[in-house]
Amino acid sequence: GAAGTEFGRRAGALMDAGDLVGDDLINGIVAERLAQPDVAEHGFLLDGYPRTPDQAAAMEGFLAEAGTTLDGAVNLDVPADEVTARMLARGRADDTEEAIRRRLDLYEAETAPLLAWFADRGLLDVVDGIGDEDVVFGRLSTVIDARLSLLDAS
Repeated sequence: GAAGTEFGRRAGALMDAGDLVGDDLINGIVAERLAQPDVAEHGFLLDGYPRTPDQAAAMEGFLAEAGTTLDGAVNLDVPADEVTARMLARGRADDTEEAIRRRLDLYEAETAPLLAWFADRGLLDVVDGIGDEDVVFGRLSTVIDARLSLLDAS
């Protein structure tokens, strides 16, 4: 895993110190993982990356170097008040309303341009994230299956 690589060790040290891990390091970790043979054979799914248009552009570059492209991106759409309620229900010590609001503001500032980046490339599917896990999973599966069918047809 990433923890055993130079990128992973550097990221771990930063996180242990409470520091943010910069784009160069994150991009390096992802690029290193996506270069592994199992990825070429089976494909991949990323959760929480890329988070910014700069990361997305870097990803596009290292995927092109590997001779592949991104096939799609899914955004689970959940209103901020619902996200806040879910996070407060987790009971984590760092999940105060103020901290959650700051994280959501940062997410909005970074993610709105990222969603546009994916949409401009015809890669974005938006899934309603409201409902119980089985319902949302069903919606997500439908969107992914449709995207895979398009790929199989081309």
